[in-house]
Amino acid sequence: MYIVFICLAIWSFVFFYSKFRDFFHPNMLFLVIWFSACAISCVGSIEVLEQWSLEMYFVTIVSGVSFFVGALFTLGKGRSYYTLPTIKIPKIYRQSTYLFVFICFLCFFYEWNKGGRFSILTVDFTVSGDLKSGEVEAIPFIHYGTICLPYSCVLLLFDIFNEKKYQVLNFVLILFIIAVSIIVHVSRGTVLFILLSFIFMYTRYNILKMKYFLGGISLMVVGFVWFTIFRLNNNTSVVVTMTDNPYFSIFYSYIATCFANLNDLIQSDTSSHCLGNLTFSPLWTLLGVKDDMDMNSVFYNQLGIFNARTYLYSYFHDFQYIGIVIFPFIIGWGISNIYIKMQQYPWWSILLASLQKAIYTCFFGDYFFGDLVDLAPYIVMLFYIFIIISTYKNCDSKFLYVKETIK
Repeated sequence: MYIVFICLAIWSFVFFYSKFRDFFHPNMLFLVIWFSACAISCVGSIEVLEQWSLEMYFVTIVSGVSFFVGALFTLGKGRSYYTLPTIKIPKIYRQSTYLFVFICFLCFFYEWNKGGRFSILTVDFTVSGDLKSGEVEAIPFIHYGTICLPYSCVLLLFDIFNEKKYQVLNFVLILFIIAVSIIVHVSRGTVLFILLSFIFMYTRYNILKMKYFLGGISLMVVGFVWFTIFRLNNNTSVVVTMTDNPYFSIFYSYIATCFANLNDLIQSDTSSHCLGNLTFSPLWTLLGVKDDMDMNSVFYNQLGIFNARTYLYSYFHDFQYIGIVIFPFIIGWGISNIYIKMQQYPWWSILLASLQKAIYTCFFGDYFFGDLVDLAPYIVMLFYIFIIISTYKNCDSKFLYVKETIK
């Protein structure tokens, strides 16, 4: 069956690339990553993971097809990829961005300091387990600023690729945020998100040569392996010891276990939650009724400790087979629609750059809807897009656009 998934991944690449000539088309990346992850996970080369059920194959394939159908609804409005025109960054955008970075860092520093300054510099390396486990638990409201810190890099990147005046300052701020993520936060995900956002934004304004692309991918893979082994004690970590080859196990176990947890849910007889307790968790949080609802949701962790469950988990948990059709369709349509709008209005690249983590790690978890803390950065990005749109409406188009020629 893994051959079917490989064929679907190849077909997705050929279809989107032949139309847009864009190696980083978000819909293409999502489907290629999704079907490739399915191909890797259904092989079942590790005995501790159960074999996929027939329903599991049905769910993973149908959800991918539904995502593709959703994308088709707006594909006809698009055209082959081109470099985006640069715009004059509004002064209020830049000033509010620097203020946002400062506030986010204060929130991050407060949580870190409140937690006893647990960090990679102070954790006892003789202690087994995940070094990140020493961090303090999220502090209500303050944690939103901590989560948004890496997303502020997207705002800085958009400024960098549109105007040169403040490039040095913006690069310094981005490097500072990356350093904080590595040295203090011990976060692979944060660093990976910033790198993916940079690659996406760079390719909107420049042609990325293949040798640089392959070199960058190689560095990311090596860095991820090193960072994972460094953060986990390989004498006790299930992630590292699932196979005789820890380098292979790191990738395989992180992907296959996520699907195994979804497979357990599909094979269970758990009744669905018609109100969407997991799917619409952000809404219940905003309404202040989350704690009053029946949130006794069932979570399956096949290995007992690895709790990642692919982006489909909450949709199937709450709505069964209807969920794995409707929500991938909405996500596919939404991403495609934003991509098409970005071709005319380049500021929408801010939102797509912010969605890179959700797209690249669809096999890991739901970063499209998820919890309110996952949605908060997207809301902030929409606010900054609104700032630019407001400026555009109140000024001459010649003032806004710097480069009108399309390559």
